[in-house]
Amino acid sequence: MGWQLTIVLIVIALAAVYVALKTWRTWHPPKGSCGGGCGCASKSPVANEERPILIPEDQLTLRQRP
Repeated sequence: MGWQLTIVLIVIALAAVYVALKTWRTWHPPKGSCGGGCGCASKSPVANEERPILIPEDQLTLRQRP
């Protein structure tokens, strides 16, 4: 077995281990986390007053079809 084949087999094995670990972490996230890696557990939820209103309530029924 040549040294190039050995290196290729090692690289393929490392890639397989990497994919297996990423798959495992996707199905088994750390406790207290959503698993998304977004840091959402550390952020406070946005209050209703801070959310933008895209369409005012009084304009929701302006274009009703007959």
